[in-house]
Amino acid sequence: APAACAPCCGCERVAESPRVAVVTAVLDDLDARTLPSVVARLLALGALDVFVASGHGKKGRPALRLEVLAPDEPVRAALVDALFRETPTLGARWRWEERSTLPRRRREVQTAFGPLPVKEGWLDGVVVTCQPELEDCLVAAQAHGVPLRVVIQAALVAAGLHADTP
Repeated sequence: APAACAPCCGCERVAESPRVAVVTAVLDDLDARTLPSVVARLLALGALDVFVASGHGKKGRPALRLEVLAPDEPVRAALVDALFRETPTLGARWRWEERSTLPRRRREVQTAFGPLPVKEGWLDGVVVTCQPELEDCLVAAQAHGVPLRVVIQAALVAAGLHADTP
Protein backbone atom coordinates (compact mmCIF):
# COMPACT_ATOMS: atom_id res chain seq x y z
CA ALA A 1 0.00 0.00 0.00
CA PRO A 2 1.20 3.55 -0.66
CA ALA A 3 2.69 5.47 2.22
CA ALA A 4 0.69 8.16 3.97
CA CYS A 5 0.54 11.48 2.17
CA ALA A 6 2.85 14.14 3.53
CA PRO A 7 4.02 17.50 2.18
CA CYS A 8 7.44 16.00 1.39
CA CYS A 9 5.93 13.50 -1.08
CA GLY A 10 4.57 16.18 -3.39
CA CYS A 11 0.96 15.78 -2.34
CA GLU A 12 -0.82 19.09 -2.30
CA ARG A 13 -4.27 20.54 -2.62
CA VAL A 14 -4.65 21.55 -6.23
CA ALA A 15 -5.03 25.30 -6.62
CA GLU A 16 -8.75 25.21 -7.24
CA SER A 17 -11.46 27.40 -5.87
CA PRO A 18 -13.80 25.81 -3.33
CA ARG A 19 -16.48 27.99 -4.96
CA VAL A 20 -17.16 27.64 -8.67
CA ALA A 21 -19.57 29.11 -11.16
CA VAL A 22 -21.67 26.50 -12.94
CA VAL A 23 -22.65 27.74 -16.41
CA THR A 24 -25.33 25.77 -18.27
CA ALA A 25 -26.66 25.99 -21.80
CA VAL A 26 -29.11 23.67 -23.54
CA LEU A 27 -28.35 23.31 -27.23
CA ASP A 28 -31.04 21.84 -29.45
CA ASP A 29 -29.63 22.95 -32.77
CA LEU A 30 -25.87 22.61 -32.47
CA ASP A 31 -24.08 20.91 -35.35
CA ALA A 32 -22.56 18.01 -33.38
CA ARG A 33 -19.39 18.17 -35.48
CA THR A 34 -18.55 21.50 -33.83
CA LEU A 35 -18.78 20.18 -30.25
CA PRO A 36 -15.10 19.19 -29.86
CA SER A 37 -13.97 22.68 -30.88
CA VAL A 38 -16.48 24.30 -28.50
CA VAL A 39 -15.22 22.16 -25.60
CA ALA A 40 -11.59 22.90 -26.50
CA ARG A 41 -12.32 26.64 -26.62
CA LEU A 42 -14.03 26.60 -23.22
CA LEU A 43 -11.11 24.71 -21.66
CA ALA A 44 -8.63 27.11 -23.27
CA LEU A 45 -10.52 30.03 -21.71
CA GLY A 46 -10.03 28.56 -18.23
CA ALA A 47 -12.97 26.22 -17.67
CA LEU A 48 -12.16 23.75 -14.90
CA ASP A 49 -14.38 21.14 -16.51
CA VAL A 50 -16.88 20.77 -19.33
CA PHE A 51 -19.68 18.21 -19.15
CA VAL A 52 -22.00 17.33 -22.02
CA ALA A 53 -25.16 15.22 -21.66
CA SER A 54 -27.73 14.34 -24.26
CA GLY A 55 -31.45 14.61 -23.74
CA HIS A 56 -34.57 16.07 -25.28
CA GLY A 57 -35.51 19.72 -25.54
CA LYS A 58 -38.63 21.55 -26.59
CA LYS A 59 -41.06 19.57 -28.69
CA GLY A 60 -39.05 16.38 -28.10
CA ARG A 61 -36.08 17.50 -30.18
CA PRO A 62 -32.68 16.00 -29.40
CA ALA A 63 -30.61 18.41 -27.31
CA LEU A 64 -27.28 18.68 -25.52
CA ARG A 65 -26.88 20.09 -22.02
CA LEU A 66 -23.51 21.77 -21.71
CA GLU A 67 -22.34 22.40 -18.16
CA VAL A 68 -19.10 24.31 -17.57
CA LEU A 69 -17.24 25.03 -14.31
CA ALA A 70 -15.50 28.39 -13.91
CA PRO A 71 -13.08 29.23 -11.08
CA ASP A 72 -13.94 32.94 -10.85
CA GLU A 73 -16.05 35.76 -12.27
CA PRO A 74 -13.74 36.83 -15.11
CA VAL A 75 -13.53 33.28 -16.45
CA ARG A 76 -17.30 32.82 -16.00
CA ALA A 77 -17.95 35.93 -18.08
CA ALA A 78 -15.52 34.77 -20.79
CA LEU A 79 -17.17 31.34 -20.91
CA VAL A 80 -20.67 32.80 -21.30
CA ASP A 81 -19.38 35.07 -24.06
CA ALA A 82 -17.81 32.07 -25.82
CA LEU A 83 -21.04 30.07 -25.56
CA PHE A 84 -22.91 32.90 -27.29
CA ARG A 85 -20.24 33.28 -29.98
CA GLU A 86 -19.49 29.59 -30.65
CA THR A 87 -22.90 27.94 -30.28
CA PRO A 88 -26.41 28.79 -31.47
CA THR A 89 -27.70 29.18 -27.88
CA LEU A 90 -29.81 32.20 -27.09
CA GLY A 91 -29.32 31.89 -23.34
CA ALA A 92 -27.08 30.57 -20.60
CA ARG A 93 -27.77 30.10 -16.90
CA TRP A 94 -25.19 30.29 -14.16
CA ARG A 95 -24.98 29.93 -10.39
CA TRP A 96 -22.29 29.71 -7.73
CA GLU A 97 -21.75 26.40 -5.94
CA GLU A 98 -19.47 25.19 -3.18
CA ARG A 99 -17.34 22.12 -3.80
CA SER A 100 -14.83 19.89 -2.10
CA THR A 101 -11.67 18.58 -3.74
CA LEU A 102 -9.11 16.04 -2.64
CA PRO A 103 -5.41 16.75 -2.30
CA ARG A 104 -3.78 15.21 -5.37
CA ARG A 105 -0.44 13.80 -6.33
CA ARG A 106 0.76 12.86 -9.77
CA ARG A 107 3.42 10.17 -9.93
CA GLU A 108 4.93 7.87 -12.50
CA VAL A 109 4.61 4.08 -12.34
CA GLN A 110 6.64 1.53 -14.29
CA THR A 111 4.69 -0.89 -16.50
CA ALA A 112 5.46 -3.37 -19.27
CA PHE A 113 4.29 -0.60 -21.62
CA GLY A 114 6.75 1.94 -20.24
CA PRO A 115 6.42 4.57 -17.52
CA LEU A 116 2.90 5.96 -17.11
CA PRO A 117 1.64 8.86 -14.99
CA VAL A 118 -1.13 8.25 -12.47
CA LYS A 119 -3.11 10.82 -10.50
CA GLU A 120 -3.88 9.96 -6.88
CA GLY A 121 -6.51 11.50 -4.63
CA TRP A 122 -5.75 11.50 -0.91
CA LEU A 123 -8.05 11.59 2.12
CA ASP A 124 -6.81 11.47 5.71
CA GLY A 125 -3.33 10.50 4.52
CA VAL A 126 -4.51 7.57 2.41
CA VAL A 127 -4.96 7.13 -1.35
CA VAL A 128 -8.71 6.81 -1.95
CA THR A 129 -8.67 7.08 -5.74
CA CYS A 130 -6.08 6.58 -8.42
CA GLN A 131 -6.39 6.84 -12.18
CA PRO A 132 -3.83 6.62 -14.95
CA GLU A 133 -3.69 9.55 -17.34
CA LEU A 134 -5.83 8.41 -20.27
CA GLU A 135 -3.93 10.15 -23.07
CA ASP A 136 -0.63 8.57 -21.99
CA CYS A 137 -2.27 5.14 -21.75
CA LEU A 138 -3.74 5.56 -25.23
CA VAL A 139 -0.32 6.38 -26.71
CA ALA A 140 1.19 3.32 -24.99
CA ALA A 141 -1.66 1.06 -26.14
CA GLN A 142 -1.25 2.19 -29.74
CA ALA A 143 2.54 1.86 -29.61
CA HIS A 144 2.31 -1.72 -28.28
CA GLY A 145 -0.74 -2.81 -30.28
CA VAL A 146 -2.79 -3.74 -27.20
CA PRO A 147 -6.26 -2.69 -26.02
CA LEU A 148 -6.41 0.52 -23.98
CA ARG A 149 -8.02 -1.29 -21.04
CA VAL A 150 -4.97 -3.59 -20.78
CA VAL A 151 -2.64 -0.61 -20.38
CA ILE A 152 -4.97 1.08 -17.85
CA GLN A 153 -5.09 -2.13 -15.78
CA ALA A 154 -1.29 -2.45 -15.91
CA ALA A 155 -0.90 1.10 -14.61
CA LEU A 156 -3.34 0.46 -11.76
CA VAL A 157 -1.54 -2.74 -10.78
CA ALA A 158 1.82 -0.92 -10.93
CA ALA A 159 0.35 1.76 -8.68
CA GLY A 160 -0.52 -0.97 -6.16
CA LEU A 161 -4.24 -0.83 -6.87
CA HIS A 162 -6.86 -2.89 -8.64
CA ALA A 163 -9.33 -1.53 -11.17
CA ASP A 164 -12.31 -1.36 -8.83
CA THR A 165 -10.81 -0.66 -5.41
CA PRO A 166 -8.13 1.65 -4.05
